[in-house]
Amino acid sequence: MSITVNQIVLHQLVKHAENETTTMESVLRDELLTITPEVEQMMLQLHQGYQNKGKAFGVFQENSIFRTRSESFIRK
Repeated sequence: MSITVNQIVLHQLVKHAENETTTMESVLRDELLTITPEVEQMMLQLHQGYQNKGKAFGVFQENSIFRTRSESFIRK
């Protein structure tokens, strides 16, 4: 199996667990990653990992920055 990577951006999710409270912080990257053989290999491994899992879905919270930006992207 192979995939073609044309563009990729990698964001970071940071989980903070303090006492009984857990929060998530999103760190958004401003630029695309340079496509290298290592990046292509990483994407292939990620793709294969998800292909081997059962189908599932998630929902973003109403005030999520990911939800806001993804909806904005879809409207373009």
